[in-house]
Formats: sequence, structure tokens, C-alpha cells
Amino acid sequence: MEISCYVSSLAERLSRLSLPQIFGAAALTLTLGAFPANAAGITFAGTSGTLGANVLFELNGTALTLTLQNTGTNAINSRADVLTALFFDYSPSTILTYNSAIVQQGQQLVAFEKKNDPVITTLTSNLDITNINGSWRYVGSVPGPTESGLGTVGLGIFDGDFTRGTNYGLIGSGILNGNGGLENDGGSPVIRNTAVFSFTVQSGFNLSDIRNVKFQYGTSLSEPSFGGVATNPDPTAVPEPTPALAAMVLGLILGGVVFFKRRFATEA
Repeated sequence: MEISCYVSSLAERLSRLSLPQIFGAAALTLTLGAFPANAAGITFAGTSGTLGANVLFELNGTALTLTLQNTGTNAINSRADVLTALFFDYSPSTILTYNSAIVQQGQQLVAFEKKNDPVITTLTSNLDITNINGSWRYVGSVPGPTESGLGTVGLGIFDGDFTRGTNYGLIGSGILNGNGGLENDGGSPVIRNTAVFSFTVQSGFNLSDIRNVKFQYGTSLSEPSFGGVATNPDPTAVPEPTPALAAMVLGLILGGVVFFKRRFATEA
């Protein structure tokens, strides 16, 4: 009701303007409306044989969300088949504050309590694993070629007292064999396929600064790893018209219609 009244009032006022003034106002409205953009995102993906992974970085204001996914099709035979860490670089002048790790509703937890006898649980609600012993940890100063990372194993980088085995690591869609040490690995399950991590970043953080993305498997840096390539390298947000913007544009159109009607009536 309020928007309808607003549109009618706007159309009446715009009908008093000249046609060039109406078109100019429309152009200005659309230009200004493009600034409040939605969250921007950039995805990095990589493969090595049947192993595969991707990570989506999404930025909305100062909220940064990482959606990490194991896309591999390999059979799950050992710890080397579990995605256990993500490394990446970003602008060194920016500080990332780690907030949470979530396994979303519908994902599966797989516990290898016995060899070749996995127990699968499908989540009916989101599971917060941020402070669960053996879960993921973030380090903002990783030694070596990358600057920061998320990990659920120690690797000589993350808190070995907190991260434990491959607990809450990510597995792909392959068959579940559970050989080679996955059974009773700390008493916690692995995740099939996705986990979501949230951060707070400083103002000015830019997704285009993210580089050197690397996916790490297993419990040792000598186990499989590969880099991620940006699949959408232009991390710009796509503007979405708001109801107010839509009302303004509609008002401009109606104003133009009224303008033409009055002009033709006068000429007649």
C-alpha cells in the first residue's frame, strides 16, 4: 500500500517534468541503485586424478564466508583420501578473525567405527563444530609459501592438541572402504562433502587479493595436495534492485506515460 501511494505520488510529480528531465532522472536512479550490491564471490577449484576440491569465498560487508567442498570421486581407503586443510594468501595488511565452522543440514557425517562398516548420519539441522575437540582451526601466519590456512589436522602448523587425526575432514562421493587408519580415528566422523567457515574481515578487504589457494589431504604435507585456480576471476557483485528502487523506476515510467498523454491531449 505504501509503495503504491509512493508510486502514484511520484508519477504525478514527474508528469510536470519535461521528457528529457524524466529520462535523466531514470538514468540517475538506475546508476545510484547499482551501488548497494549483493555479496561478491570467487571460487577456486582444483583436481589431481580422482581427487577434487573447490572453495567459494563470499564477501558481504565485513563478513567473509568460505564454503569448502570435496568434489572427488575416489574411493575412501585411507587418511590420504580426506581433505584436511586449505591454504591461501591475501593482503598482508588485512586481519581475518575466525568465527565459526558449520556443517549444514542435509550433509552426512561418516564414522568408521569398524573397517568397512561406516556409520552414516544425515544431519537434520546445522551442526556447529567450531569448538568441538578435533575440529578445524585457523592460522593466520602459516610458515612457507602461503600466509594462512584452515586445518583439521596438525601438519606441524595447526594446534595439534585440538586438531586430531582426520576428524571432521571432508570426503568425496566415492565408496567408503575405511581402511588405513580411518576407523575410530579419534572417535569423531568425517564430513561428506562440505563445510562452511565464517570470518570477520577489516574494511577494505578485497577478494581479488586472494591467491595461492592450495588443497591438502591426509595428515602429512607429503600426502596429496594441489592448487586451486579461480574459476570466476572477476569477484564483483551483481546489483539487485530493491523494492524502493523498483518503485522509483516504475514511478518514472508512469510519469513518462502521463507526460505523453497530456502532451497529446494538448495537441489535440
